[in-house]
Amino acid sequence: MSNASNDLVLHLKLDTIIPDGGNQRVRSALTENFLASSENVSAFTESQYRSHGNPQFVSDEHFGSCFIFDGRQDYIEIPNSEDINFATNQDFTVASWIKIAKEQPFKTNGDNDIIEKWNGSGGYPYVIRYMRDSQTIHAARYDGSNNPSITTTTKLNSEQFYHIAFVKEGSKLRLYLDGHEENSTDDTTQSQTQNDSPLYLARRGGSNEAYANYFAGTIAHLRIYKKALSPEEIKQDINDNLTVIAAFNLAYPLDFDLYEGDNKESIIFIENDTKGEELVFEIQNDTEQGITLPAKSGAVSQNNYHFELRFRPDTLSPKSLQQLAFKPQSNWSMSSPVTQADGIVSLYFLTTNTTLSANEVVTLTLQNVSASAAGGARTTRVEFLCPEFTYQGETLTHYYREKKLSVIDHRGKKNIPLHVSFVGSNRILNDGTTTNKLTLRIVNVLKDKSIPLIPDSKGDNASKFIISFDVQEEGQNKDWALGTTSQVQGIGIQGTDFRLTARHIEEWKIVKETQGESPTWTITNQNEENVELRQEQGIELIVSNILSSLPSGQTNLYIRYENIPGYWDGTFICTIEKSPILFDERGKVGMGITPGTEQLKVKGDTAITGKFSLGQLIANYDSGWFDVEINKNYKKEHNLGTFLLVTQILFKDTNGRIWDAKTTLRRVNDGDFQNSYCGYYLLMPDHNTFDFATAGQAVFAADNTSTYGPERKSQRFTKGSYRIFAWRIGATLNE
Repeated sequence: MSNASNDLVLHLKLDTIIPDGGNQRVRSALTENFLASSENVSAFTESQYRSHGNPQFVSDEHFGSCFIFDGRQDYIEIPNSEDINFATNQDFTVASWIKIAKEQPFKTNGDNDIIEKWNGSGGYPYVIRYMRDSQTIHAARYDGSNNPSITTTTKLNSEQFYHIAFVKEGSKLRLYLDGHEENSTDDTTQSQTQNDSPLYLARRGGSNEAYANYFAGTIAHLRIYKKALSPEEIKQDINDNLTVIAAFNLAYPLDFDLYEGDNKESIIFIENDTKGEELVFEIQNDTEQGITLPAKSGAVSQNNYHFELRFRPDTLSPKSLQQLAFKPQSNWSMSSPVTQADGIVSLYFLTTNTTLSANEVVTLTLQNVSASAAGGARTTRVEFLCPEFTYQGETLTHYYREKKLSVIDHRGKKNIPLHVSFVGSNRILNDGTTTNKLTLRIVNVLKDKSIPLIPDSKGDNASKFIISFDVQEEGQNKDWALGTTSQVQGIGIQGTDFRLTARHIEEWKIVKETQGESPTWTITNQNEENVELRQEQGIELIVSNILSSLPSGQTNLYIRYENIPGYWDGTFICTIEKSPILFDERGKVGMGITPGTEQLKVKGDTAITGKFSLGQLIANYDSGWFDVEINKNYKKEHNLGTFLLVTQILFKDTNGRIWDAKTTLRRVNDGDFQNSYCGYYLLMPDHNTFDFATAGQAVFAADNTSTYGPERKSQRFTKGSYRIFAWRIGATLNE
């Protein structure tokens, strides 16, 4: 790190969430960085770095883990302080890594605010915003009158990390993208730029939600300096971050897992059975070097332990708190559950073996574990803490990791009487350009009983259907997936009530979530009375805008159902077939194209080898204009190769009328050949067939038995050009 670290007044890695009573906060990197002096940030101030909403921290290949904001209610609030509240003439640098989500849910205004030292009143020292329409980064200052601003010239791609730096240097404002200066402007502020607003990440401050301008995406390594960094210093920051990225396992040598069953799923069950289930708790040294724990003696307790496992309030059931036990394991012991003042439940673990060898995994088993029914099926978090350990000669303290834990309802009957299937075909065309549509139906198959539902107003406790797909993320090769991340994110789902005897509209609510590894659609019912699936009734879902460019084969649509009273939570799997051939409910078939009105519709060139037989098939064939010569015979011996026996030819005049060549001779005015005849018999080799070798050979002659008589033959059939509209083919291809 350069000497710029001496002027670093705020550094948030944004890679973990720290529980703090009933709140959540983020940790300042300055408190764990030996380069920073202890007075740079106080413990009290750090405790006020609060997260709001439900921002997730997720695994990331670049930063190990980082915050992701949903663009609806997630943000971080940092109290105002003189260190980050720059006056008109103060130099500064505000820098961060950002990744913009593919979709910004908040669209009330044109900007989504990433870093905002403003609550909507008075001036501000700095703001950094994402401009949706132009896909650029906008940075600005404001003194109440003057509002100098600067914007990147580069358009930013979604789902890609960029490093941005906003620098005030004397009378100049500069904006850097990935270490390169994108633009500059004069700082025209003259009066007050300082304010008493907190610093906000992922939104604008103030009480008016219409101007909150929430940002959807990822923010990592926010740094604020009380000096103007040079381009070299900005690049040094970038390089330092990349070095940290490469050394993620060195920074986080300990990890853990908590799972149930052979499939190692991170789940816990709500059950009627008071016995509960077994959960496996694994502690892992993820490095090639040993980890040393401090030696401790005596019984395990909340004051004497090596590791702590935390469950959020109302995660464990009251019975589980009474009966939860530790399966005996040599050198290990566990405390009884300890309920903290804020409702968090802690389990403490103590070991007499103070060394975790390189890549060692310790497997512990918790018995009689069940989830509380209070919150219904949901996703919660479980936290892993280690107060102290030594690694590579350095003692690390207050170590913290966190993972998701799914709460699944196993009360009532295991098998739910629902039928879930596609209506009609389950195939989609996987040519990468055609958008497909499928109809999915979820029906109560009981003939005499309704299935009760819990309305959407009950929040997490509401009955819900959650739809998801297999997705191929960037850099992956998953031929069993439906499509790429962007393709699946483009899918739309709409739902209506369905009955076998009638249909009517119900208040089904469908919420699309694109922030996770795979997009999901959560379906709930907004009615407040008689919320149920009546007998032989259900919901019909139109799944539209399905696009796939992945190889042909089968892929899955998952329908998870949760919180349906009287039944276990579970999942239905419906198979979708990616294919170049489609058929619809009418039995119409399309090859490389969506079925049309024809029995078979083919897109692209078609090659046929060998023999084939055809019935009365009309092939839409536009042959162009053909010259006709009177009284010239074309016989089979003139053919150069294969030939077709044509039983009928159709013509279309310029008025769009279609004429059958086998009908009675009639006079028409086709606009091109006045008073010519477009209806006639085909005479060769007999009176109902006609031979030809290539499309350019054709002979037509009038029937001598027509009412006009043979003497007018030349008048009825004149030399000229005629357009063939279609061939009706009804014979065998011969060799």
